[in-house]
Amino acid sequence: LAAQDKERYNREMEQFLQENPEAKKSAKFAAAQRRTRSKRPLSAYFLFSNDHRNDITKKHFPPGSKIDIGVVSKELGEMWQKLDPKEKERYENSAREAKERHEQEQQSEFRSVQMSAGGAGGGGAGGVVGGASGQNPSKFGLLTLGTAAALFVVPALASIFIYRRSQQKTTRKNKEV
Repeated sequence: LAAQDKERYNREMEQFLQENPEAKKSAKFAAAQRRTRSKRPLSAYFLFSNDHRNDITKKHFPPGSKIDIGVVSKELGEMWQKLDPKEKERYENSAREAKERHEQEQQSEFRSVQMSAGGAGGGGAGGVVGGASGQNPSKFGLLTLGTAAALFVVPALASIFIYRRSQQKTTRKNKEV
């Protein structure tokens, strides 16, 4: 049954992509964005949780038994509330440093995307919107045209595409009834 469903899915997806070639491009773009985007840094609480989670699971659950996440989370929350302010400050400093590193990585990713799109004074399609050429657009809260298109146009097109697909599905359902 699963093999038949997979075959049907592949067949329908192939037909859909032949009818809508722009969908394949947007799917590739979205996948590339997910691969290149760095994860958000952990908060102080999550850094604390990572340090103490194993101790709590060993304390409450014998090896090989099923772990109740609710019990572990509740205990971690109580421990965090009772934590000494100096110790809490240590985790908050680590979280702050991780956030700063993350922001620097985001800046370097922005610059690499900007350079590959021909931004920062390159003129043309990648020129700077609303600022002098050669300036770092992110520093002044400005966008390159390429970045503006990626941030505003692509999601708008995706939402239009999703809306149209949902309308087609409801129309089909209404016809079947």
